[in-house]
Amino acid sequence: MIENINMMKCPFCPNEFSISPPRIDGVTIPRYQITVCRSCYNMNWDGWELGREKLLIEHLKLNNIPIPHPNMNGRLPRD
Repeated sequence: MIENINMMKCPFCPNEFSISPPRIDGVTIPRYQITVCRSCYNMNWDGWELGREKLLIEHLKLNNIPIPHPNMNGRLPRD
């Protein structure tokens, strides 16, 4: 039996993911001071899609984190 599993809800989708060993399914992005589920992270390899970008910008403004310039795809960089 696995005990003391800490779960976190992804800020971009309904997924909940483990943030405790032995299975850590979240990805922390230091630049944005945010942790997202591995699925959202992997699906946005070329930059954050519009719906998630909107949520990310809200998070950045709320936490006084600078908004980076868009990448060559016109999206906020993933990392």
